[in-house]
Amino acid sequence: MIDSEPIGILKLSLETGIPDHLVRYSLRVLEQQGLIAPSTQGAVATKSAKEAYSEFRTELEKIMEMTEDIKRLGFGDDGNEKSDLKYEYLYHIADAKFRAFGHTMEEVFENAALAMFIL
Repeated sequence: MIDSEPIGILKLSLETGIPDHLVRYSLRVLEQQGLIAPSTQGAVATKSAKEAYSEFRTELEKIMEMTEDIKRLGFGDDGNEKSDLKYEYLYHIADAKFRAFGHTMEEVFENAALAMFIL
């Protein structure tokens, strides 16, 4: 919406394929949150929306990095599997921190639970 503003309900509905009654409701919620403001030509993003979008992009990039880390779980620095290592504790000044390993996501979660239980 930020790139297409101002934008009306019907145009937004056509561009997204979302029914106009749902678009209307969503815009009302965004307006109540202070993320958009109405204008005679349609909705426009507020400054706080642009800041929220920027923060969202930053968080999304962090999630993508974490996803890549999860994909690499179970492999050492040399690319060989760490078949016998279930978890390792990592240094953290104020809390406990660990990395769990496994061949499947189920095994990773089991090993994470084991690491937390042993704490």
